[in-house]
Amino acid sequence: MIEEAVDTNGVLKINSSQNGMLHLSDIHHMFDQYTILANADDSYKVVDFDEDYLRLDGRVLDPVCRDPHNVHRVSDELLRWHYSKMYIVY
Repeated sequence: MIEEAVDTNGVLKINSSQNGMLHLSDIHHMFDQYTILANADDSYKVVDFDEDYLRLDGRVLDPVCRDPHNVHRVSDELLRWHYSKMYIVY
């Protein structure tokens, strides 16, 4: 399980580039608030529990984010951890 521990550079692991959702500040905020998630166990579909004004609900993360040979890929473990936290929040 991934905890919100600080890495050696003083950065929270949840804020790693591997969560794949840090491109826009509003998406980052939504990710932090658990209103937008990516389900690693359902073809990496995005789930938006908010108003979906960006029309992200149901879309799939880009294949480059999921490339198992890319060290900067989205961490499946982190996505699963993040998804599980949504049930605690809501």
